[in-house]
Amino acid sequence: MLSVNIDNPNVESFLQEKFSDDKTGMSRFLTDFIEKEIIKKDLKDSFSEFKLIVDGKKEGGSLDDLISKISPDA
Repeated sequence: MLSVNIDNPNVESFLQEKFSDDKTGMSRFLTDFIEKEIIKKDLKDSFSEFKLIVDGKKEGGSLDDLISKISPDA
């Protein structure tokens, strides 16, 4: 189990008002938030890699054309 101290009074107040003593609800909320942050990071990394490929090739065409050039099996 992870135990976290919150040093920001605004955040602590928000969580207290929103969840009171509902630790399950707070846990779900924090888990959902962190999962979304992980997805955002993965998307950012993927778009960075994609941009490198696009910038390197300097080719026009549709996104489908570019994807087929990158991964012919797609």
